[in-house]
Parts: sequence; C-alpha cells; structure tokens
Amino acid sequence: MCRILLKTKVTLSLPPTNQKHGINNNHRLIVISIDGFRWDYLNRNITPNLNKIHSGVNSCRASYLSPQFPSKTFPNHFTLATGLYPESHGIISNEMIDPKSKRKKFSYATDSVYDAQWITGEPIWVTAIKHNLKAACCLWPGCVVPIQGILPNPIISPVQDNPDLTMAYLSEVDTASHKFGVDSTETLQAIKDVDRAIGQFMENMTKSGLIDTTNLIILSDHGMTNVKHTIDITKYIDMSKVFMSGSPTPILSLYPLPHVDGPSDSLYTGLTVDEIYNALHGKHPNLQIYRKEDVPKHYHFSLHSNTAISPIVGIADLGYSIFTGTVLPVEKGTHGYDPSYPDMKGILIASGPNIKSQSKPFDCENTDLFNVYTTLLNIPSNSPHLPKTNSTTYLKDLILQK
Repeated sequence: MCRILLKTKVTLSLPPTNQKHGINNNHRLIVISIDGFRWDYLNRNITPNLNKIHSGVNSCRASYLSPQFPSKTFPNHFTLATGLYPESHGIISNEMIDPKSKRKKFSYATDSVYDAQWITGEPIWVTAIKHNLKAACCLWPGCVVPIQGILPNPIISPVQDNPDLTMAYLSEVDTASHKFGVDSTETLQAIKDVDRAIGQFMENMTKSGLIDTTNLIILSDHGMTNVKHTIDITKYIDMSKVFMSGSPTPILSLYPLPHVDGPSDSLYTGLTVDEIYNALHGKHPNLQIYRKEDVPKHYHFSLHSNTAISPIVGIADLGYSIFTGTVLPVEKGTHGYDPSYPDMKGILIASGPNIKSQSKPFDCENTDLFNVYTTLLNIPSNSPHLPKTNSTTYLKDLILQK
C-alpha cells in the first residue's frame, strides 16, 4: 500500500495491483479536490507538478471550472458529487436552518453533517456502489453521511478492496487564503505544499504501476478573493427584529422573527418579509436584495420546493463583506459570491488512459462532472439506477476518448 501524507494527516492510499478490479477494465478513477484553489494559481509558476499533469499526453486543463451559487465549500462539493444545483441537492450553504424548526441547524462545524435529512441528491459514490463498484472517500464533504443507507469506504485506514472510485479532499489552500489573503506568503506556501504532495502522489502511482490504468481528475470547488470593503447593514435595519441564518458574508439569509420557534414568539415585534425587503433594497449600491422568488434565474437559487432558502436573500458584490452587528473573526480572503466573477472560478485537470488531449482552452460548469464520472466508471447511461441530475454531456463529449 503506497501512501502520500500531507501536513493535515490526509492520506491518499494507492491500492495494490494484484487485486481484481471491477467492471472498468482496470481503469480506476481518482478525484482530488483542492479547496479554494483559484484557476489562476496554476499561472504563478509555483505548481510544477500540477502543470506537468495537464501538459502531458492524454491530459487536459480547463481555463476554469465554474462553481454554482453560492460559491461555498459544502454546496459545491455536493454539486461536484451529485451533478445537481445546490437548490436541488439540498445543501445550499455551509450553514443553514431547518425551515420547519429553526432551532435545528446544519453547520459544517458540528455533528449535523452526519444527518442525511439535509441531503436530497445522490452522490457519485452511492451511484457507484449501487452499480456493484467499490468506492472510497477521504474527507470529501458529505462522505460521512449514510445516504440511502450507503457509505463509501474510508481511505484514512488501509483499504482492503481495490476501489473503482476514490474521492479525496485537501483544505490547506482554502484555510491559508481565508486567514492571510490570496497573495500572502502563507497562501503561496500552501499552494506549493499541495503541489509537492500531488507530485509525490504521482510518483508513487508510477512506481506502483498504476499510472497507466488510472484516470485522475484534480479540481477545486471555488476560487477566492481578498476582502476590501464592509457593508454595515445595521444602518438600514434593526437586526434584533429579524432572524439571520448562518454567516452573513457575502450571502445574507434573513427571515421574519415570528417564524422562530419557541413559547416567547409573541414577545417579539419582528419585521415582515416585505418590511425586511423595503428596509434593505436599494440602500447600498454593492448589496443586492431579493425576495426568494425574484433571485435571478442564473443563480438557480429560488426552487419553490426548497424551503431552506430564506425568503430574503442578500448578495454582496465581489470584495465586500457584510456587517450585521456581530463581530466575527476577520477574514482577509473569502468566497461565496456570484460564480460569474473570475475570482470565484476553480480548476479542472484531467489525465489518464480515457482522457482526450485538449490543446484548446475550454470552460465548463461543475454540474457536468457527474456524467464524466459515470462514463469513466462504465456505468451505462441508460441504467435505471442513475439519478436525475443537472449534468449535461458537454464536458464528457469534450474530454473523454470515444
């Protein structure tokens, strides 16, 4: 068993070559996500190993990979895994509330991540296992949740069976850029560390004889930008008269107070949805305020059946943070903005025996990865067990060998 060990104790395991593989003719699929790795980090001359991968034979690199709104970690890792927009797979934010009981919250930092009630999509590891393939995950957001009663194998411990699908997550770059900023020495070092680790991983694969039978996809969930300005909404609204879900930067999720549970509801004199909207709409040129039903269609963030989306949604312009009266830890870098901003876009690199070399640059949406996974795993496109997704065939047709 060959391993690569990062500073965070993340272990990517390479399966032994003497085990029988699944239905994929010995072509396994490994997907590695580097959280917060912005598309142009590859142009800084500090990623020789990543650049070597995408410049080789049977390899390609997208100009950028577009995330979905909001361009945050949990929503986009579930999109990468399910091929669904966040409004459809259920994880619309890193933090959210149950609209039926606002005392019940989802947060990436609590045990609520183990609760399958929040998830309405089917991740690729569940689809793979349903098709008699072996799947393993390491720290990928959501992989610890038994979805439809199915869990992938962990790869932080030795994998006894050779996985057809491996998905791994690395957080170093995102952590550094939040704390120190996009152009900081610390972020540049995190980029170098991850690149060095990927290089060692590729070397181990080559030595193990796996390089010719492995399709590798390296991607990121979103980009990052520096925080330059603050919008103080307490100038326009009394925050004691509204209920806010999650962190307000750069997405604002507001509810009327009377909808909060508890016997003391009658003691509150809260604002209605219309009053919240009127108090904030048009008050600051760099903060757009919408009723849920009026959120622009390209955000895919107004699905009527998704009651977790708040009735009032605020979206700050790039580089702006939102102050709501509560002092939060200062972040020098952040994300979550409109995915059309170049700073929010991530990377996509693909390499392997089933990858078609692409000399021309191309752009793509992260919803389209699901069809790439299923094709590389030899899951029939007409299988009755395939879930419905928002994934098109554009990327699959562009980068895969026929």
